[in-house]
Amino acid sequence: MLPRKKSTAAMNVNRAFNRDNRNWISGIKVSFIALVLFMGLLPVTASAHPPKSVTLAYDTAAKVLKVTILHPSFAPSWHYVKTVAVTKNKKPLANYSYTSQPGDEFTYTYEIPAVPGDTFVVTAYCSLYGTRVESLTIPSAKNP
Repeated sequence: MLPRKKSTAAMNVNRAFNRDNRNWISGIKVSFIALVLFMGLLPVTASAHPPKSVTLAYDTAAKVLKVTILHPSFAPSWHYVKTVAVTKNKKPLANYSYTSQPGDEFTYTYEIPAVPGDTFVVTAYCSLYGTRVESLTIPSAKNP
């Protein structure tokens, strides 16, 4: 007996099935690549955190606000404190922008005149995620 020749309709069904199979496999490949890329980015977001602490001190003689920031980072060139915003008595004074940080703990100094009773509010912004806010009220002069 001679083998039967497939009908044109059967061949079209086979071609369509193979094409659908290839599309399905391509979809799986794209999904897998997207998943791998997404998983590769997770450590970046997991390691992103706000500064651990912001400590403020004011030198009344020098009229200098000292801002000490603790922000551990394994890559301080791209995960760093990018902005330090300073307000005095609820009025914005300045936003100081940075492109890296000098270490895990560092101090910035800003020449800002203040008198007893003035209140500074400082906000430190992480380049990847989060902020830390601290305030300091300049104490009244002590009587001898």
